[in-house]
Amino acid sequence: MVSVNGIQIDWEEDLTVEMILQKMNYTFPMIIVTVNGIPVDRAQWPVFRVPDKAIVQAHHLIAGG
Repeated sequence: MVSVNGIQIDWEEDLTVEMILQKMNYTFPMIIVTVNGIPVDRAQWPVFRVPDKAIVQAHHLIAGG
């Protein structure tokens, strides 16, 4: 299992950040992601492997005036 913003999802071999975002339907263009508290650069999302029991946080950045 992996926790994504507090929601438990099934872990699978070779699970990447990009796969998690797709499963969660997170499509907002301004998202930052951390895995176990470590920021993951957007360019690494397709290849960054998420370990079992990881805590993933996806933060939607919104600016206002």
